[in-house]
Amino acid sequence: MVGVTTPTVLLVCILVSLFSGADGSAVFLGMTTVFIAGIISIGGAAVALPFTYVTGRLLTSVRNTAVHVATHAVVAGALAAGCMQGVVALYGGGWIWQFPLLVSAPAGAAAAIATWRHTHPQPAPPVRHAVAPPHRGRPDEAPAPMSAVERDRRRC
Repeated sequence: MVGVTTPTVLLVCILVSLFSGADGSAVFLGMTTVFIAGIISIGGAAVALPFTYVTGRLLTSVRNTAVHVATHAVVAGALAAGCMQGVVALYGGGWIWQFPLLVSAPAGAAAAIATWRHTHPQPAPPVRHAVAPPHRGRPDEAPAPMSAVERDRRRC
């Protein structure tokens, strides 16, 4: 939220304010929107924390990555829909299903991508062989080349 959403909203609001001839009310509206969205995001994170903890604990014995991805996507989508429905009901919008569904789909997709990247096995990094450090002295003081047997003896 801090790294992407806030600067984007502020930039859009400043551009709207500059090109529409407004007196800065767009910037104030943008800051208010970011502040309210931040409070709602913190509340959503506080609600989601116990659910994601329990989900992670229940999935510790499951080795299938697809099960982890699907479970976390469903939990994230359900939590996003529930939190959004709570916000809509709080502000007198009644019980609707369209807007929470629009929020739950991206939340589930984001959780699926994050879980896949976290649990998907990464290829091992290439093995680097030990290389002698470059000689830093004068060229006539360069050490004599060692055989592989001498190098192995010095390592022990």
